[in-house]
Amino acid sequence: MSTVFSILDKRLSSSLEKRGWEPTPVQQAALPELCAGEDRIIIAPTGSGKTLSAVLPVLHRCLSEDWDPLAILYITPLRALNRDVDRRLEEITNDVGLKVGLRHGDTSQSERARQTRKPPHLLVTTPETFQLM
Repeated sequence: MSTVFSILDKRLSSSLEKRGWEPTPVQQAALPELCAGEDRIIIAPTGSGKTLSAVLPVLHRCLSEDWDPLAILYITPLRALNRDVDRRLEEITNDVGLKVGLRHGDTSQSERARQTRKPPHLLVTTPETFQLM
């Protein structure tokens, strides 16, 4: 793959390539700096690739540095956005052996207990739910 995705851990870039995903202009601009450890604020329209721009570098580090579970926390302002982010990230993380968990006010007690026993690598939640944790 000769795109900016090639700077990512091979498992990630292979997952993206398998899906036929091409980097958006936002990802082309942000990924090199974020993967190099730089801090950035990403301001772009809805649907422009901001979520993957922010999360791919963190997943890259999680894989390359073999982070423990519950090393990544992704906080979204709305429960509906939680579900969208969770679905999108699960496509990639399942391929690379990482687990994503979703936690909000409607998360069942059994799922909460499972997340406590076997935490995901990345937890997607809202500020309200995070405050209660």
